[in-house]
Amino acid sequence: IKTVIETAGKWIGYLEKNSNKNLDDFTANAGSNNYTCFARDYQAHTGYALQAQPWCAMFVSEVMVQAFGLEKAAKLLCGTLYHYCPDGVNQFKKAGRWHKNPEPGDVIFFTNGSRAYHTGLVVEVTANRLKTVEGNTSGASGVIENGGGVCQKSYGLTDSKIMGYGRPDYS
Repeated sequence: IKTVIETAGKWIGYLEKNSNKNLDDFTANAGSNNYTCFARDYQAHTGYALQAQPWCAMFVSEVMVQAFGLEKAAKLLCGTLYHYCPDGVNQFKKAGRWHKNPEPGDVIFFTNGSRAYHTGLVVEVTANRLKTVEGNTSGASGVIENGGGVCQKSYGLTDSKIMGYGRPDYS
């Protein structure tokens, strides 16, 4: 759990790019066109070319790969890497790894009222709040999907936008 939290934290401050240039640089070529190193690496691992698409789920998947390698990351995500939030939710539910009470290392999913639409990683839980690291968000309060950067965020445990948590089997 410490490994995934540290790996996610190393990306705080990364900004999405205007084009395919400088994908590994944290701030060069910053823009709002959803080009990232996470989409590039996701394509290398899955074959799906999703550059210029929303990338919060690819961030979670690729942090897991960086922390544990491709095979173990797929197992921890209960089947495969995912790029679409509802697929991630379904994988955790199907594996019986879906929870309503968060723990550090969990994958958090947010709802827009009809489906999961944003995701990140839980890095800390207190009595009434949790902290996350999320890709494709901003530093503004609340759930910001498609926000353009990797940020640490904080939410109340009873925030109505929290759908639930996928718990990887780190054991």
